[in-house]
Amino acid sequence: MNNFLNREFNKKVFYGQFGLERENLRITSDGYISQIKHPFGKNKYVDRDFCESQLELISPVCNSTSELYSCVEKIDSDIKFCLNNMKEKEYIWPFSNPPYISSSKGIPIADYEEESKAKKIYRQYLSKKYGDKKMIYCGIHFNYSYSNEFLEEEFRKSKFDNLQKFKNKLYLELSKKLEHLSWLLVYLTSASPVFDGSLLDDKQLGKSIFIGEASRRNGVNGFWNNFIPIIDYNDIESYVESIKINIRKKLLYSCTEFYKPVRIKCKGLNSLDRLKSNGVDHIEIRVFDINPFSKLGIFKEDLDFIHYFIIYLTYKDSIVFKEREQINALANHKKASLFDVSKLYLNNNGKDITLSEWAIDILNDMEKFFINTTKLDAIKIINKMKQRVYDPCTRYSYKIYECFGTDYVKNGIKLSKEYSK
Repeated sequence: MNNFLNREFNKKVFYGQFGLERENLRITSDGYISQIKHPFGKNKYVDRDFCESQLELISPVCNSTSELYSCVEKIDSDIKFCLNNMKEKEYIWPFSNPPYISSSKGIPIADYEEESKAKKIYRQYLSKKYGDKKMIYCGIHFNYSYSNEFLEEEFRKSKFDNLQKFKNKLYLELSKKLEHLSWLLVYLTSASPVFDGSLLDDKQLGKSIFIGEASRRNGVNGFWNNFIPIIDYNDIESYVESIKINIRKKLLYSCTEFYKPVRIKCKGLNSLDRLKSNGVDHIEIRVFDINPFSKLGIFKEDLDFIHYFIIYLTYKDSIVFKEREQINALANHKKASLFDVSKLYLNNNGKDITLSEWAIDILNDMEKFFINTTKLDAIKIINKMKQRVYDPCTRYSYKIYECFGTDYVKNGIKLSKEYSK
């Protein structure tokens, strides 16, 4: 157990606050990226990401995964109502990988109003550095914070003299452990094995391509920094300084260009200075593909598993997570995005272990942990995750390849239209 967290299990850890950000491309009826300006006005739950037609659904803060799922469903319904009533009807593209990309139509960078001109300048910088096509991968970010009741009770049992310092340390420890095992979340939720050839070359438009990936955005071809940012997790000051060093070296534009699988954030405006002065408010997990089998892009049981995984890691021992461990963790993350992992080895603290063996070890340990908490719902979900390891054909990526391995965009258009009803 962590030396700053009381060993006695606290049932208040099941409480928490939850949020979700979901990116999707708006498309026309023929499967091209929309060229029409963002049609949602100043709706606080629907924004743009990199490009004008890449909408971002932003949930309010919710008190359970059930409440979160209902909120996302309501916002999703509002988005589809708006798109259905446009002069030229549009649809939500239900994949992480983009549809047809036409050089003649292009990828319109988000056009913010004059007061947000800095946002457009930043996106122009990203376009030049990474290329437009890489910027339009879409995914889901899961935001989580411990409940105040849990934090305050654990703080009283700790040796800390300041609640915010206790919170900072707890989130830093969680961030390390999540990043160390982010490969497991990638393996269990990968959902983007196929893409259209226009992602690579204009001449291959309309050709469905599979190159052995289960999740393109999480793999070696995904959206990563051009170097591996090494973070000091000792305290919040060190964490912030680690990122600032790379900004001063001009390796990063700002903290928003910090593309690790897990980030810790302050409340409100995302700022390193505010994070340092105000402390950590929540953690953001950024690894999830859009799942086309769910109208909302993710299933409720996957949200629940993420929550249970966080609880489990909260009570696990602290880990060493310095430069070598961070490099290995990112390599493991990218390897887990492969389609065939039957003979895949990962690096676990310098020792090679098969992905399936390590995954089952973790899930078995989770099961023992939750048996002791008498949380039977967690046991059922953990067993479903085990099945995805024992039988890879039950993974989303396998099923998606079967359904969309040929005529990816044409079949994707049909699904988009079905979901718009």
